[in-house]
Amino acid sequence: MREPRGNDWLAKHSEEGQTVPEYLARLPQLKPHSTQKLLAVLPLGNFGVESPSLEALQAYASAFFGMETRLMKAIQIEQVPAKRRLHPVTQHKQVLTTDILAWMPGQKTAETYAMLAVTMEDLYPQESWNYVFGQALLSGGAGVFSFARYHPAFLPGELVPPAMSDLDHRLMLKRSAKVLSHEMTHMFGLQHCVFYECLMNGSNHLAETDSRPMHLCPVCLRKLHAAVGMNLESRGEALLAFYLKHGFSSEAEWTLRRLEKLRAAK
Repeated sequence: MREPRGNDWLAKHSEEGQTVPEYLARLPQLKPHSTQKLLAVLPLGNFGVESPSLEALQAYASAFFGMETRLMKAIQIEQVPAKRRLHPVTQHKQVLTTDILAWMPGQKTAETYAMLAVTMEDLYPQESWNYVFGQALLSGGAGVFSFARYHPAFLPGELVPPAMSDLDHRLMLKRSAKVLSHEMTHMFGLQHCVFYECLMNGSNHLAETDSRPMHLCPVCLRKLHAAVGMNLESRGEALLAFYLKHGFSSEAEWTLRRLEKLRAAK
């Protein structure tokens, strides 16, 4: 990992990291039960043409985790019993993540291991925080994240501009896919990574998020594989197809190189 600077996550937060042996010691309590075959994405509020494709994110989660992922029927944010406030600078409404997380377990079915709520509303985790991109429980199978600040034109009083270019749509989808997979990976009990440049690095600001890769490092991939047991070659092929379809060229090239090494090791 590069040295953290300024307002970067590790410059502000002290984290020792979670080794593979430490994770495996907790795996019996974290591993999905044999009946828990599904992941779920729950939309909260409205999603229009300026939002990332929920269907694309559903497909990405299926490829990333090697588990069937279902897109649930949207629930209006007003129906969620959560505290709200108005951000003093952006003037956008914010919703308290801890209230959403407390409500979510009751929305899960018995066959669902983890459910991630997604919203276009801005979020905050406690009164002293300015905002948060997303938050997930390390056990309990619930998480929530917001697309709001991943929009290329998140401005005070203007969450959605009149139009977005194809490049804007691609950038927002990439940012959203990153935070979806990051938060959902937390729900398998993985903590932030401090070993390599990795999807599971903590992020304190948008520039730091953009600098992180979409892939897991060897340490974090080993943990996720222990929990899910997916076929790594099939996973790589599914991710490669997704990256090529959506124009994520650098991630496609990286994934292809890893696939070639994986196949050569057989």
